[in-house]
Amino acid sequence: MTCTDHPLPAPTAARSDDSTLFAALELSRKSWLVATNAPGEEKVSKRTIAAGDGRALLDLLAGLREKAERRIGKPVKVVVIQEAGLDGFWLHRLLEASKAMSSIPPRSRWIAGNDGARPTPSMSTRCCAR
Repeated sequence: MTCTDHPLPAPTAARSDDSTLFAALELSRKSWLVATNAPGEEKVSKRTIAAGDGRALLDLLAGLREKAERRIGKPVKVVVIQEAGLDGFWLHRLLEASKAMSSIPPRSRWIAGNDGARPTPSMSTRCCAR
């Protein structure tokens, strides 16, 4: 039996009332994967920048923040999560200096796959920005 008395609500963007731009970084020697979820967007966007290019990362995050602020009409804060290895520590200091909230979670906080696989930073990048 199907009830049609109550119409379905109109689809809305995920976290439409939130004003936080989330970014998860996967750092490698060759490139950095930047997965982001901005206020008013339903899906996670992925971009790749050259490894070690802190200026490109800051420019990318600034551009995404400005776009989100125009979209929702209020200030947006930036929260970034990245692994500790490779460039993680100096990158953390760079992000904090640029007024972005940066976090390096302990290894035990990495997200494991549904198949019980060992947690990896890659899995965290795919999941944490959701």
